Amino acid sequence: MTRMPLQQLALDLPPAEALHSFDSFFAGSNDALVDALMLLAASPKAPPAGAIYLHGEAGAGKTHVLHATCGAVTARGGHALYLSAGMAVGDWPVDPHSMT
Repeated sequence: MTRMPLQQLALDLPPAEALHSFDSFFAGSNDALVDALMLLAASPKAPPAGAIYLHGEAGAGKTHVLHATCGAVTARGGHALYLSAGMAVGDWPVDPHSMT
């Protein structure tokens, strides 16, 4: 019996970060964080005063809310880019100075 070679099927799926939104994030007791990130995403110019420090265990949703923030900024016509902490500056997909 002759076996046919297996073929890989290409699925037209959006990138994972496109699926991450504030609506699909379960904030639990982190409502203040989500509110702060939504305010940051809605700011037309500079971010609000202060800093937002995001930390938590693996699987807590940090990447999800950061992708959601970038998506919300982009949706309103702003510029946002998610960069992984493990990504070297030379590997960034854009020059950060061009995003002004």
